[in-house]
Amino acid sequence: MKKTLVALAAMAATGAFAQATLYGSIDVCYISHSTEATAGTVSQKSSGIGESCFAGPRLGVKGEEDLGGGLKASYTIEWGYSVISPYGNKIRVGSSDHQTTTGGGSGMSLGTNRQSWAAVSGGFGEAKAGYFYTNAYELLVTISGMGGETQGSNHLDTSPATRYGGLKYTAPTMGGVTVKLDYATTSGKNTLETTSTGMSDGYKVNNSSVMSLSAVYNAGPLMAGYVHTRNAIAQTVASAAGVNAFGGAVAAATTALNGSATYSHLVATYDLGVAKLGYMNGRSTAAGTLTNGGISTNNNTMALNVPLGQATLQLVTGRTTTSDNSTDKRSTLVGAKYALSKRTTVYVLSGTDENAGTAAAALDKDNRTMVGINHTF
Repeated sequence: MKKTLVALAAMAATGAFAQATLYGSIDVCYISHSTEATAGTVSQKSSGIGESCFAGPRLGVKGEEDLGGGLKASYTIEWGYSVISPYGNKIRVGSSDHQTTTGGGSGMSLGTNRQSWAAVSGGFGEAKAGYFYTNAYELLVTISGMGGETQGSNHLDTSPATRYGGLKYTAPTMGGVTVKLDYATTSGKNTLETTSTGMSDGYKVNNSSVMSLSAVYNAGPLMAGYVHTRNAIAQTVASAAGVNAFGGAVAAATTALNGSATYSHLVATYDLGVAKLGYMNGRSTAAGTLTNGGISTNNNTMALNVPLGQATLQLVTGRTTTSDNSTDKRSTLVGAKYALSKRTTVYVLSGTDENAGTAAAALDKDNRTMVGINHTF
């Protein structure tokens, strides 16, 4: 036993074990939120303690190990959790909706996995497998400056997803340019089919394949990037014949959903020293029998960040439109944050989304004001 302990100590001292680091953040805020219908009447309002106004609370473990020969292994496991609800690590809060503290309530999400992946890197770049941030999301949040969960900013309207499961390759940076390639899936598997009546979720076919390529230049005051993503989907849901609650016969039915969605994003930021400017153009188009098939969406967002010592002032404004005129949303966010330390920030944010499109009958205008504190560790 004594020899074993000595051997383990020697292995740890030489770095044979991957070093694990615990990290995370907590974000708590007070929110005043109202949603208006077309006639100007308030259809829903809420106020009280909230979370995720600056960035979603998270707890993670990450580490890396030197494999020798210029190779390195690394991993990250990161969970989201709720600060304000009794469900703790069983639930995450989405800050854009009216937050409630009931499981599965408005603004809540039962998915707590933020990231979980393993990677090997070396002179060839990095190969990663697992559940990770999409190329589009990694690029889009760079224009915000207030964190990835900002309110009153529609720069994620044309984003395919924030995360997905699959493979990611990151090439070595050359001349300030970094290229990333994703091969992933957003639902089901790349291939998931059965010849029986249907799987446990009713699908006979649930194929989803995502290909995403991004190139980002980052040197000096300029950052400019482009990402193109295509999601191909083939789904068939089959239900067997049966009898309804009144004894009537229900015929077997099959519903098919097939098509593809493409997304392209151009993002640039420039640091003038006294201020940082940001711009994003995003376009998405769905084809086939997918929801919104044949409709294209376009978004333009501009951002301004002005550092004033330990404080930063921000303005983000954008507009999202669709080719069928169902959406014409203008969004504005103004805010200020103040760094009490390297890890603790207090902030105030006020955002408005206003939709003048033809489909804006129920949720025409959304107003949110938030004051909070964020601490990272």
